[in-house]
Amino acid sequence: MPEKVDSSGSSKPPFTVVDLNFVSLYYEDFKEAIAFYEDMFGPPENVDEEGAIYGWRMGSTWLTLFPSKAGTKAGSNPQNTEYAIQVSAPEEVDALYEALVAAGRYAFRLH
Repeated sequence: MPEKVDSSGSSKPPFTVVDLNFVSLYYEDFKEAIAFYEDMFGPPENVDEEGAIYGWRMGSTWLTLFPSKAGTKAGSNPQNTEYAIQVSAPEEVDALYEALVAAGRYAFRLH
């Protein structure tokens, strides 16, 4: 990944993350995950009618849990995740995307 060098000589990634939003976690052990987050943050502020989606407001965003029977790594929890990352400038979107794709090539080798 190309990096910027600041005035102190330290290298920095070519993007600045300014916010993280809409964190969604997909759990195989859904009831255990709900219990864990309830212990951490109290009762959820939002539960859908079927009891399949649980949400906690976290500042200006939400932490949301979903059940999952399929995922990118069977037997792990969470099996899938989703989130929105806000960067400081539109031109940084491509740099962040490229960095995430490059990192993903190695992430599965670590497990």
